[in-house]
Amino acid sequence: MKEFRKKASAILVMIFLVFIMLYTLFREKGEISFQENRKLAQLPDLSISEFLSGKSSVKLMNFFSDQIAGRSRFIKIYADISSGNGESKINGVFANENMLLNGNINLSGISDSVVNRVNNFAEKYSSSFYFIAVPSSDGIYSNLLPEYIPDDFQSEQIQNFYDRLSPGIRKINAFNILKNFSDEYIYYRTDTKWTAYGAYCVYRTAIQKLGFIPVAYDKFTIEHVTSGFRGNLYNISQCDIAKNDFIDIYYSDSINIQSITAYDENLNQSSRSLYDKSFLNSRYMYNIYLGEDAPALKIKTSVNNNKKLMVIKDSCADCFIPFLTQHYSEITVISADYSGFSFTDYFNVNSYEQILFVCSAENLTNPDMLDILD
Repeated sequence: MKEFRKKASAILVMIFLVFIMLYTLFREKGEISFQENRKLAQLPDLSISEFLSGKSSVKLMNFFSDQIAGRSRFIKIYADISSGNGESKINGVFANENMLLNGNINLSGISDSVVNRVNNFAEKYSSSFYFIAVPSSDGIYSNLLPEYIPDDFQSEQIQNFYDRLSPGIRKINAFNILKNFSDEYIYYRTDTKWTAYGAYCVYRTAIQKLGFIPVAYDKFTIEHVTSGFRGNLYNISQCDIAKNDFIDIYYSDSINIQSITAYDENLNQSSRSLYDKSFLNSRYMYNIYLGEDAPALKIKTSVNNNKKLMVIKDSCADCFIPFLTQHYSEITVISADYSGFSFTDYFNVNSYEQILFVCSAENLTNPDMLDILD
């Protein structure tokens, strides 16, 4: 009877595994993992040579690993077990009760290709150029990471990057500013990005470099629009050990936004708002700032000084831009995520007195970052 039970259990397990594999094979496949913020492997086209060489097995393993039915539930179960056992790294994320931190840390530095793109772009135009390399949370809170990861590793990366930029590009040291406010709520507990308050702390210094007096903190009306935000590090780890985050928006009575126009890759236009609360009911809460990403935005304000600013940015800048609207009559925002969008064909760069780059230091380690400048 004991032998029969073993065989029966083995058969049931095999049937279950075959069912999962067949269901995975024939069900509708996802292209992107929201939880992990990456593209998922698709069913590969296998050649005879790949099959004979064994390469096909690797591709199939990647496919089934990414597309297996119930994957997100398995990740959540694993996260709960790991957290319960007191493990500090869960699904690639360093977890403690204060915050989640990126475990996929790049210590190789910012590539020469990114440096060259910025320098070559600045040489072409007569505008004044500024750069803010924004550290991610693991850079500011490196003391919470394992000892084998050196303190201030991201500070060194950023400084090395700044040293390689042309002398005419003015660099704004966001790392030191944010480090000084590290005891405050300047980064989300469950995301790599800064909070709106963290962005405000850097804005106060940056806007003076740009030639303006910053708007005092008490001049803004601050609304806590949600206390249920879970960011990219939660999506990857599915770890509940850190508390949910707040999302805040800042209003000013002194300046009105007259219009925000979004341009797609074919220059089709649509209207936007500075804050889009409809995203609070979606998986993409952070899109409350400026709405869904677009290749370009043009913001017109009631500021009567004929000052125009161009911002070239990644998503970390979205909560920073509302502060800039207090000082310019027009701001054009170019997204670095649309490499095929030749913005210089449609916007006269020389008509902007100032051009500001706002990009996360983490993204700058990608050699393809800012290829829109090529």
